[in-house]
Amino acid sequence: MQEAIKDSELRELFEKYSCYVGRILLGSQILCGFITAIVALAFTVSQYHDLAVGRLVYISLLAGAFGALLISITCFADSSFSWLAPYISWVTWFLCLTSVHLLYALFSPAEPLNSVVYVFALLLATSVSHSLECLAASVMTILTALSFLLPVILSPVCQPLRPFQLSGAVIFCLFGTAVSLYLRRLWERQQKCMSEDSRPCIESRIKMECEKEQQETLLLSVIPAYIAVEVKRNVMSKMREATQESTALKQQFYDMYVQRHNNVSILYADIVNFTPLSEKLSAANLVHVLNELFGMFDEIAQDNQCLRIKILGDCYYCVSGLPVSRPNHASNCVTMGLSMIEAIKMMREATGSDIDMRIGIHSGSVLCGVIGLRKWQFDVWSDDVTLANHMESGGVPGLLRRMHAMLFDDVYCLTEAGANDDLVPAVFSRRVHITYATLMELNGKFEVEPGNGKSRDSYLAEHSVETYLIKRPKDFSVFELKGRSNLIRNKSIECWGVDKPFASTSEAHIARNVAKSFCGSDDFYPLLMTFRSRGLEEEYGKEEDHHLRLSSAMAFLAFLVCAVLHFLHLTPSTGMLVGTGLTGIFLMICFAFVWLRRPKEDVLFRRTLLLSFVNLAIVLYTGIPLFFHHDSWSMAVSTKDSRNSTDGESDSFLAHSESPCFELPLSTAAALVSISTSALFLRWHFLLKLVTMLLAIILHSVWLLVFRPRRSMEGGGERSWELILAMCLLCGILHSLNANLEKSLRLKYLWNARLTVPHEDEETMRVLNKVLLENMLPGHVARLFLSRDNTTQGLYHEKYSSVAVMFASIPNYKEFYDENDVNQRGLECLRLLNEIICDFDKLLLKPKFSSIEKIKTIGSTYMAAAGLQPGERKEAEGRTRKEEQNLVVMVDFALAMMAVLDQINKESFQRFKLRIGINHGPVVAGVVGAQKPQYDIWGNTVNVASRMDSCGQMGKVQVTEDTAKCLEAAGLELEFRGPTFVKGKGTLTTYFLKTIFDARPCP
Repeated sequence: MQEAIKDSELRELFEKYSCYVGRILLGSQILCGFITAIVALAFTVSQYHDLAVGRLVYISLLAGAFGALLISITCFADSSFSWLAPYISWVTWFLCLTSVHLLYALFSPAEPLNSVVYVFALLLATSVSHSLECLAASVMTILTALSFLLPVILSPVCQPLRPFQLSGAVIFCLFGTAVSLYLRRLWERQQKCMSEDSRPCIESRIKMECEKEQQETLLLSVIPAYIAVEVKRNVMSKMREATQESTALKQQFYDMYVQRHNNVSILYADIVNFTPLSEKLSAANLVHVLNELFGMFDEIAQDNQCLRIKILGDCYYCVSGLPVSRPNHASNCVTMGLSMIEAIKMMREATGSDIDMRIGIHSGSVLCGVIGLRKWQFDVWSDDVTLANHMESGGVPGLLRRMHAMLFDDVYCLTEAGANDDLVPAVFSRRVHITYATLMELNGKFEVEPGNGKSRDSYLAEHSVETYLIKRPKDFSVFELKGRSNLIRNKSIECWGVDKPFASTSEAHIARNVAKSFCGSDDFYPLLMTFRSRGLEEEYGKEEDHHLRLSSAMAFLAFLVCAVLHFLHLTPSTGMLVGTGLTGIFLMICFAFVWLRRPKEDVLFRRTLLLSFVNLAIVLYTGIPLFFHHDSWSMAVSTKDSRNSTDGESDSFLAHSESPCFELPLSTAAALVSISTSALFLRWHFLLKLVTMLLAIILHSVWLLVFRPRRSMEGGGERSWELILAMCLLCGILHSLNANLEKSLRLKYLWNARLTVPHEDEETMRVLNKVLLENMLPGHVARLFLSRDNTTQGLYHEKYSSVAVMFASIPNYKEFYDENDVNQRGLECLRLLNEIICDFDKLLLKPKFSSIEKIKTIGSTYMAAAGLQPGERKEAEGRTRKEEQNLVVMVDFALAMMAVLDQINKESFQRFKLRIGINHGPVVAGVVGAQKPQYDIWGNTVNVASRMDSCGQMGKVQVTEDTAKCLEAAGLELEFRGPTFVKGKGTLTTYFLKTIFDARPCP
């Protein structure tokens, strides 16, 4: 699927670029036609006479047509332009061709050769018809040439001069056709090379951008942006240090990314009765329900300016006031809690279960950030966080009387349930439970009633915490239900439509952004078309021009055409022959240098100098002889006059030299040939080409407007403006082509340079991605998310038949933690916890523990599981052996943790003890959460393992009876503890694992 997206997006990229270039080229062609029509209209008005009336009307209509076409191509969208462009190109060509021939046929019927200059411009204009296929453009070019040649050949005008007319017209048109086809071939090959050569570069760029966005998504899903910046900077710094030999001493402590925030509110929410529901659901349905529910919670949190901290099984907690301090943080959390109650109501009706919410809120200060080396998860720590947790566990457990449900409809009030009351599960039985500190922050915004939390939680009673219950407002509608009304009717969670994890990471979106950045690069100046980097400009200048030899041959052909046109137009003289010979010898030397030698250094300077001399020589050869034509022309006229008195015959050269219908077009034809020569060279800067073309125009214009009228025959000077306009028209068309060729060449080089030149930052980014991914998701899960299209495939979930789950807590860390000025309000206490967790994480780097996956840390509790490798759920053979392997490696890891903590106690003079609970059995693993995806495991196995820890003893490893049997079968010794009450599970038979740490006294 990703390959299909990549191909379609790359195809769309080149289509957009092609459309962009085609629109500019076609637009410039139409614009030139429009400007020509406007200028012609102005000259016609200035020279108004009876004959100009029809011409005035025709040119006005022509200008209107060009204007309409110009507006149309600017208004069409890319999709419309792509299929309309060929038709617009044919219409534009037809308008140009018919206008040229009709104007001269209707208003200058005796001078058919005068249209040759516009036909030549039209021939070259077809070469820039980028919207047409190569065959269509070639047909257009040939039709243009024939439309001029056939009328000239068949015309009865100027019969005495027919050989000279035909020879000049044929040579000129054939050269124009050859140049047009060559430029078209040059353009097609350049675009093809650009597409083929740049594809790997763009694919690499898209891949890098995808990796970057996915890395950002993963990182920000775990860590807020303000901490993520510091994490990335430190990781990159360590990566650079690792590549260099350093004798620096090892740092004393591990890095810790923790900050203190005051004036925040903490919300804890627990889903009551979720475990029975989870046992009824399949793995896929369980993950889907959790993703929908927690995804909805994430949306509510975002709407209420709360930051989700973590998901602990079926417990959800968040904070308002992070990372930006907010004066309404308490109100945000209360509104969040009320909205969560609305959300759980929808879940209850959709699943037909009796699940509910228990919510506790407290306001105070927190230490927030990430600790450890692996599986980073943003968390908060402080006494206020502990209190908020107990506010949730001390929430109201009441039921509703049925009469209250009927009396107050959908508004419920809590009362104590009597023994004989007819009771139903409460729709809003769980109330938002807040402390006095939170109540003070609400400023009377919500009505409250006494919460009596001390009667339901010993911690609240021990610390004499006054609690209150929020009364649900009757007009409460913060959580929008209108768009989810079909959920209640259909009892289906499929219609909720919460985003899937990583669904925002769109390769198509990235490819479009890459396309936009590549089509409009900021790496070179738009007017000068030179790279902003001097080094990049120098390297670009060293690029070899593979078309230079063929372009040189075409340029020499242009010189020969100019020479032939001069000899057909001007009276031969010694100076003219010498000039032609010297120019030809100079050009042959230059072209021999091109063909026989390939410069190795300073390619740009030598090539620019060489091509400048070549084009300047052709321009000067074309223009200078016209200024010395006066003497030979006058001599020819005198000779002709004397011969006319005695003989009616005249010399052919003299006869055609005084023909007004032939002399002016051929002189301008030579100028047009010299103008077109500059466009033949691909890697000559387009501004130098423009200067050369303008020089040729100026030179010929001076001759036409200053020198030519003094000796012009009747009618010759009246057409000077038309010839100058034709040269300007050709200059505009070629300049548009040259500018776009220059841009495409530079873009191609720029893209390839980004691909071929190794970028240290890109390589660092790839390594950083790998490091960050390994610290957020299990390896196989991360690879799965990065290798597939998560917008179309289902949620990730995996069901395992037997997984060993461990919870390891440090109960006496709570006694050690103290918030006073000496330890920076608990920061130094947290630093020691970070050292402990980091040393635990380092154990996972050992090969023997490679099958163990750290799931998360909850305060000072470390959660891990063994047997979560992909494909484990499909293994049926050797199940018992696999159970033993998972349990044995988990027990070894638990013992290694106890040894590590014992060493830390010696170094820090502490007496910390681990309390460990282990259980094994089936679990469901998956990734849930739309805004902040999180990997987790669920199932009764996980819940029992957690209870084995909470009801265990410090310094011991407690296991269930089934787990004990497996461990005994593996050769481990266990101690029978006996029946043990387990909260939520009743009485279970448990065992303690015998270890070397048993003889050591507990503190």
